[in-house]
Amino acid sequence: MKIKLDTMGVAHKLNKHTIEGLEVADLNSYDFIELPKIYTKENMPVSQTHIPTTEDIPRWSHLNGVSLRQTDSEVGILIANNVPGVAETFI
Repeated sequence: MKIKLDTMGVAHKLNKHTIEGLEVADLNSYDFIELPKIYTKENMPVSQTHIPTTEDIPRWSHLNGVSLRQTDSEVGILIANNVPGVAETFI
């Protein structure tokens, strides 16, 4: 599929694959949520340093009371604001 990505006024045309029916689970595999259509990207410009830690929480008042489990993982998926149920399901 060809998509047009417009970021800060600059349009990019990209060839991507789509995935439908993907579900994600919390770290305990207790709560699940189905994601909308997913667009793939071979490499994402993120690393482990972008994964928030418990020490990062005080910087954002809206995350007060949220606890994070430390993880030694890579970033494999970014979930955007078009999946509003993620916050209610996993926090």
